[in-house]
Amino acid sequence: MCLLGVMVRMGEDYARLQFSVEQVKRAYLPYDPDTPPILHREDIVHRRGPFHVLRDDDAGAAFDDALIELVEAAPITVFGVVIDKFTHGGRGYGHLTHAYHYCLTAMLERYCGLLEFLGAAGDVLVEARGKREDRTLEDEFRSIWNNGTVYLSSSQAQTTLTSRELKVKPKMLNIAGLQVADILAHPVKRDVLRERDRIDSLGGPFAERLIAVATAKYNRKRYDGRIRGYGRVLLT
Repeated sequence: MCLLGVMVRMGEDYARLQFSVEQVKRAYLPYDPDTPPILHREDIVHRRGPFHVLRDDDAGAAFDDALIELVEAAPITVFGVVIDKFTHGGRGYGHLTHAYHYCLTAMLERYCGLLEFLGAAGDVLVEARGKREDRTLEDEFRSIWNNGTVYLSSSQAQTTLTSRELKVKPKMLNIAGLQVADILAHPVKRDVLRERDRIDSLGGPFAERLIAVATAKYNRKRYDGRIRGYGRVLLT
């Protein structure tokens, strides 16, 4: 499983990202501004819904090129946290028995660390998965805010996070950051695994091209540029 985080400054940078996402959709897909198509990797791969137009080889290739250009120009920082859910299930991590919660904790430690380094504060927005799942994730987020983690003190969390409440929004709301995260999640997962010699390939030419431009976006250690453990994270 991969939890993919996209960090973007609110204001001009986010407006730029939102505009770029909509421009790609307007240019290559049937577009209704009242119900715009939502970038979702599985629908794109299987050419479902509005992505049926990509069954034409030329249209599909042009759309892929546009996605690569979108990511390359995006003013984002990427955090990819990967966990083997089966291995995790056989180990003990205190209260972190849920793989998704463990990934969230690891991501927040790095996100808050970067925010502290920048002297900034930020919020956290995740895609809704279901009432029960969302409620337990919100509880975990509040616990981190109140108590911190092994590597993140409660004072650091409360200084760098703008709220103790996790923002949970459905995919249909057309949020640019969530859509970019959806596009990146699968290739970044494979990139993390390949970097650790767990697999040999990213899965295809498009993934190779996407990671080639996305690598510059990874969170990294500010003093030496190291990505492992900062932007590429494998939990064992």
